[in-house]
Amino acid sequence: MRTKRAISVTCALALLLALGLAGPAQATSPTSVSGTWDWDELTWVTEKMAGGNEIFSGTEATARTGWSGSFEGASFDTFAGVLHRSGVLTATLLVYFDGSVLGRSGTMTMHVTCLGAPDGSFGGSWVIKDGAGGLAGLQGQGRWGFWGGDLAEYTGSIHWR
Repeated sequence: MRTKRAISVTCALALLLALGLAGPAQATSPTSVSGTWDWDELTWVTEKMAGGNEIFSGTEATARTGWSGSFEGASFDTFAGVLHRSGVLTATLLVYFDGSVLGRSGTMTMHVTCLGAPDGSFGGSWVIKDGAGGLAGLQGQGRWGFWGGDLAEYTGSIHWR
C-alpha cells in the first residue's frame, strides 16, 4: 500500500514540476487591424410589427473578397433587430468568418452590434467570440462603420492567447 502511495505522490510531484517548468501560456502583444467589409445576398424577414416598430431577422453573405485588409475572406452572417418608428435601427449579428487574419488561415465567429441613424449612416462594434484552425485562440475587438467610403470600414486590436 505504501509503495502505491509513494508512486502516486512521486507522479503528482513530477507533473507539478513539469507544469512549473513549462511556465504560463504567453499571449501575443496586441496588434492593430483595419480594412473594409462588404456584404451582399441580404435576406430581410419582418417578424412582426409592434407599436410602429419593425422587428426583423435575416442573413447576409459576402463574396470571397468581402473582407479585405487585416481580415481577408468571406462570411455568412445572421442578424436580428428592430427598425424603430423613429428611423433608428438597432441590430446584433453573428458573423461566421472563413479566411485569414494577418496571414493565419481558419474560421472565427464574431459578435457585431449595429446602430443605424435615420439619415442612413450606421456602424457599431465587433468582438471575436472564438476561432478554429490558424485562428484558434484569437481574441479581439473594435469598431466598424461607414466613415466616408463606399465600403464599411473596421478598425480594432487583436491578439492570440
